[in-house]
Amino acid sequence: MPLAVVKTQAEVYLYQGQIENMMKYLHDNPHHDQVDYYYILAQGYCAQKNYQRAGELLAVIYKSCQDNAGFMLTQFADNFRDHPNFALNICQEIGNLYPDYYKPFLVAGFIFNLHSAPKKALEVLRRANQLRPQHPPTIRSILFALRLLGQYDEIGQVYNHFDMGKIQDAMEIFYYYIYFCHQGDYKRGFAGFYTRCQAEHFQQYISQQYKPFWPIITDQPSNIPGKNIALLFEGGYGDFFMFMRYAPLLKHRANRVAVVVKPELARFANQLSYIDEVILIEKQEQRAQDYDVALYLFSLPHFMGTQLHNIPPAPLTLKNSLSAPPFMGDIPPNGKKGKKIGFIWQSSAGSHLRHVPLAQLLKHLPPHHQYFSLQKEQSEVDEQLLAQHGDIINCQTHIDDWYDTAAIIGQLDAVIAVDTALGNLAGALGARLFMLLPINTEWRWFCPQFSPEPYITSPWYPAATILRQQIYQDWAHPLQLLQQKLLEM
Repeated sequence: MPLAVVKTQAEVYLYQGQIENMMKYLHDNPHHDQVDYYYILAQGYCAQKNYQRAGELLAVIYKSCQDNAGFMLTQFADNFRDHPNFALNICQEIGNLYPDYYKPFLVAGFIFNLHSAPKKALEVLRRANQLRPQHPPTIRSILFALRLLGQYDEIGQVYNHFDMGKIQDAMEIFYYYIYFCHQGDYKRGFAGFYTRCQAEHFQQYISQQYKPFWPIITDQPSNIPGKNIALLFEGGYGDFFMFMRYAPLLKHRANRVAVVVKPELARFANQLSYIDEVILIEKQEQRAQDYDVALYLFSLPHFMGTQLHNIPPAPLTLKNSLSAPPFMGDIPPNGKKGKKIGFIWQSSAGSHLRHVPLAQLLKHLPPHHQYFSLQKEQSEVDEQLLAQHGDIINCQTHIDDWYDTAAIIGQLDAVIAVDTALGNLAGALGARLFMLLPINTEWRWFCPQFSPEPYITSPWYPAATILRQQIYQDWAHPLQLLQQKLLEM
């Protein structure tokens, strides 16, 4: 039986979960000394949890063709990334057989990172770096683990000893400049943001939304006086709320300022002062001809020469006061004399790092305040948990877009948020904000070494109180600080 036929049939058995049939078929149709045959056979042994035998076969592949085996090992582990014990056992077997081969340690580190075990990742990745020093994939994985742990001092040491010219990965180059923003070195960090516009990968990515409709600015702001300029939505919603503070500065130089947005931002964007027109992304082709130049949102800080001492102030200026949502006038008095406080406990992006378990958060909310859940996307378990707390107002069904969210925030005394777009919106509106942050925070909140106090504000959101983890994935400390702050209100 030709090897290609054997491999195809075996893979069919594997994907159907018929492991016994697969192994019998392979043993009945052997192709000894063929790398592909050993590889699919190793997958079968792994599915049977016979890691030792699978590791021996992968070791044979490595011995016969080291370079190809390295690729296969990576692919093999990747196939089982959702079953880390499988893949890690394979890595261990290969590592035991060939302790001087860096690849199994690199792959194990990748899997540990993928499953949020950065301390374990660093152990094996440092071994990989010893066996093959300064190998770019290993360095990237080490940096990823260090970011998860918020160890920015050590990140700086890695950058100081590694030639970043060897890094071709676009995201890693981006993170390199992000590192300087974490330290408050905006001049260097934002300059890196700006140069991404010339990168081929960025142009390919962004062209899916914008090009060739807009003439993009690539030089300094001396060419915008009297012109019509369009701001192009980029990044997440939180970035939009944060960077809209630059609109007044642009308006003072330009004739007309428009912003190109997604539909769910349109109503809110129309309320922003200094914005002359809101253009939906799907309508941009018809409107682009009326604008001379365009600028991506992430380019604004460098374009305007932003440093720590001249960050444009919050809150955003609105054309009109946001009307109170009708449902809030229908809420019956509950006799509580405290404040009205909204809260959100997880990012819509689904990041476990930006997720405070709802049950844990609720235990730290003093009962004398009135609380409003601002979480749009809720699991069934969380919905049931909120329902058990009948005094909490669940605003989920009253939020259709960001205008609705902003209008509700405008009626509250404070907002509790994880690092998500809603937190940026509350901060941009000047609301009192308690920001619950993981230890590996985004650059706008600085890094723990730069802000060593238990809670501290941000120059971007002066009304915010930052409550940061001290230990990776441990919310106990920031929640205790939150409870203390709420008791003082």
